[in-house]
Amino acid sequence: MPNAPSSISSSEPRQRPLWGLLLACLLLGGVEATAQALGRARIPRPLTIDDFGPTRQPGILLIGDSRMGRVDFGAFASAYRPEGSAPSGMTWFMDDGSVTAQMESLARRGLAPRLLVVALSPSSALQADHLQRGRDRLRAAENLEAWEAHLRSKLVHNLFTCGRQNGLAGLIEGFFAWRRLASGVTDADFRRTEKEAQIVWEKSRREIHLQSYRNAFADQPAPSRQVMEALVRAMGTLQQKGSRVVLVRLPISRDGLALEDAWGAPEAFRKIAASTGAPYLDFHALPLYSELEPAVLDASHVNGDGPRALLAAELGARVRALAPP
Repeated sequence: MPNAPSSISSSEPRQRPLWGLLLACLLLGGVEATAQALGRARIPRPLTIDDFGPTRQPGILLIGDSRMGRVDFGAFASAYRPEGSAPSGMTWFMDDGSVTAQMESLARRGLAPRLLVVALSPSSALQADHLQRGRDRLRAAENLEAWEAHLRSKLVHNLFTCGRQNGLAGLIEGFFAWRRLASGVTDADFRRTEKEAQIVWEKSRREIHLQSYRNAFADQPAPSRQVMEALVRAMGTLQQKGSRVVLVRLPISRDGLALEDAWGAPEAFRKIAASTGAPYLDFHALPLYSELEPAVLDASHVNGDGPRALLAAELGARVRALAPP
């Protein structure tokens, strides 16, 4: 007969997987993430363009591509109207978008802000492919039925994944926080390291941005006359509805500026201003540019809290002089 299997003595230690402990940690992480989400829900969310409509018109809109996205609306509004309450409005920017598409969307929505500050760049005002992409994106967003269905599906997805994802993230973040503590690294040291890493990352994107300029300008050797005409028409529609418009060219790096100037951007911007009668502000002609240019680490965007605050304040003060409240 085969030998009976030997029994395991109850006195021997058993190796059990730590699944229970891991599951408890994940659930606790999910509970904590939910509590944080509920806490954030009590904080007023930022305005979006969908918060405005024919019965709630924006006082001021700052529109453009990602360069305008670096302009804080609150800092701009404080400099534009230092006395009294801040006007209603927001910064509405589109990555690689088109201000023409944005203005066309405003007209379709029945919006006519009292003041419209438009940031001009080759991607926002002069390139045909950006105009088409911007139009496609905004028309899709204006299809409210499809947009609401998208938001509902996203909400359901977040409800099922938030706890799991944040729980795991909490475990990872806690582990590295413990490692920092054990190694004697202070929070100040860690924050300084984070900022240094951000600077390195921005600088690494500099050549990427410059090469993208070269490629785009090679594909379209000169500013598009058709795109410029569409921009002038869209701006004219809002001007007829009572919007005052100020055009601005925000600061970029000297090497990026040289590429844009050689391509013909300054002449195109001046033609747009002349055709619409809108005042035009070029930051590269201001004394402040020498202070802001070193902060344009990636060749295209002003980086850092201090320089961005300076940019928003200067823009607000300059626009105030061109289009007083």
